[in-house]
Amino acid sequence: MAGRVVHCIERGGHQREGHGRKSKSDWDELASLSAWRFPSSLYPRPATAAAAADPNNNKPAAPVRRSGISSSSRGAKTIKCLRELTNWEDETERHNFLCRLYPLIENSNGQRPNLWSVCRPEEIKRLILDSAKGIIIARYNNDRVEVYEQFMLFVIRTGYRSGDLELDEPLQRIEMHNSNHYFNVPSGLIFEIYAKFDANYFDEETRPEHFHMACKFASHDVVNKFLELGQDPNCRCKKTGDSPLHSLASSIRIGADGSRTIELLLRNGADPNAANLTGMTPLHMLCEYRNSLNVIERFLVVCDDVQQVVHIDARDEEGRTPLHLAVKFDQAEAVELLLRHLRRHPSDGPGHARDNLGNTPLHVAMPWRDEEGFKTLLRRGADPNLANDDGRTPLHVICEKDRDDEFARILFEICDERQLTVQVNTRDKSGKTPLQLAVAKLSPNTVDMLLNRGADITNCIFPTSIDTKFGFDSSLNGKLRIASGALAVAEHLEARGYDFSRSDALAIMKFFANHDLFEKSSSDLEKSLRDDQEFASKAKKAMIFPSLSLYDLIHLGAEEEEKLLTYTDYFVFAHHDKLRMIPRHYKNCFFHLCEKLSRGFFRRWALDPFYELIHRRLPILCCEQILEKLDNQDLCNICLAAAGQTSSQR
Repeated sequence: MAGRVVHCIERGGHQREGHGRKSKSDWDELASLSAWRFPSSLYPRPATAAAAADPNNNKPAAPVRRSGISSSSRGAKTIKCLRELTNWEDETERHNFLCRLYPLIENSNGQRPNLWSVCRPEEIKRLILDSAKGIIIARYNNDRVEVYEQFMLFVIRTGYRSGDLELDEPLQRIEMHNSNHYFNVPSGLIFEIYAKFDANYFDEETRPEHFHMACKFASHDVVNKFLELGQDPNCRCKKTGDSPLHSLASSIRIGADGSRTIELLLRNGADPNAANLTGMTPLHMLCEYRNSLNVIERFLVVCDDVQQVVHIDARDEEGRTPLHLAVKFDQAEAVELLLRHLRRHPSDGPGHARDNLGNTPLHVAMPWRDEEGFKTLLRRGADPNLANDDGRTPLHVICEKDRDDEFARILFEICDERQLTVQVNTRDKSGKTPLQLAVAKLSPNTVDMLLNRGADITNCIFPTSIDTKFGFDSSLNGKLRIASGALAVAEHLEARGYDFSRSDALAIMKFFANHDLFEKSSSDLEKSLRDDQEFASKAKKAMIFPSLSLYDLIHLGAEEEEKLLTYTDYFVFAHHDKLRMIPRHYKNCFFHLCEKLSRGFFRRWALDPFYELIHRRLPILCCEQILEKLDNQDLCNICLAAAGQTSSQR
């Protein structure tokens, strides 16, 4: 909707720098509207004020005289024509009306068109609410809001107030576009129009009070006025159970600085521990918003000042404390602030508090990538060995969720500083250890770290397929990450004493086959390098080492490549943004890299099966020379045949 309106502005009748020209098909009609006269008998004006207020009157209302306002003949006639062409039941047409009204009111100094001499009160009311809603949508989509804001200002400048008509549609309507988000509505403009501080307007569904709307938009002066008139600072919304502090907390999401208003409410008796119907306190809500640090700090300071104890350990219906939410929403400074407050006001230790699933804040930090919050919790005494209801410690979560080894490194480093041993062999309720999860995740660096910390490699089984819960993508980069990660993990396990068998090697080969990691034809890639200058140029710029580009790697022979690069080198390169330089349609490049990095592994493990299949009739050297001529898919088929399987049994 907002996009359509912006499109109209950019095509519109008021030229602005950087915008396109007017569309003749849409706007030439508007240019001639000032000369278009309706017969006076078509819309006779009501003779009395009572007639003007008659809700059954289908004619335009009589003009309302206000000091300093006179009707511009040209503007009034244009508005009259626009009104006649508008279907007022159609929201899109009402927004088109606002769009075409914009050039008439944008710079209307002095005489302004008298909208009330043309439009009925209910039509003006609809335009006000449409403008408020339009600002919400436009700001959400990063579109322009001039049309809507200019109309609101025009309404105020012409002396209009809500007393000129009855408000039978509550202000709550303006934020129902998205029930999960509140966006920056021009609350000052709305409340200047609807300036009735002694009345409450209720929505049929949620029935929030007008006072709650003032809090929701952090309109400090309006909130103060309500309180001066005796408004209860703890009145609740009937549907949600939100207190005014909850409503104010939601204003932080739209970027409002509600610190002054939150202090105003607290000093006037607002309950800082009031829970809504989902069990959330205002502090829970504040901890959900990443720009709320100053407000949280003011909230805690003022509560201390008015001797109100804040229940930092309060739990919502999911068992989460504010600390859980601060960690989840990557608010490291808020985590620090809450933990400092706990030291001054000891409670039952919500740093170790568990939600309904048994998760501590340390469990929560990893899936949401809150690195700083994770560090803060560990340094402030969080126990890394506590298990949730599934028997999983934070290390289990790291090994299952971490995209790299960063969180595992942080965990071990800080626990070393605290001289605390991390239990690396704990089994969850499904019997899995952190090492088994890291192997299944194909995280070679984490596997190496766990092995260095004494992880037990017995009962460690290499996966034959990717579990979708690990979040691997099927992109070309993703395929290279899978291939290099699988072989790097296998290399780390074998180096630490894992007795790799032919069945394990066959599992890895099946893994490659199941995930389409075999090169189809090397001739296509050679042709691209020879004939496609764009591809060759990009390949030369994608550097693996300072002295080795992707272009160089593709041209390396097998023996030289094996000497220069490890599986881990490929794994690191697969995660690098440099590969994004290679367009997706050059997919043969990625398959070639998968083939090249795994070539030595496939040849090594295919030798014995091939030797057995030919009943040892050729010398080993001859067998090796034959295998060098085969691609990885052929080598995989040899191993399958030796195991009594076929390619269809992968």
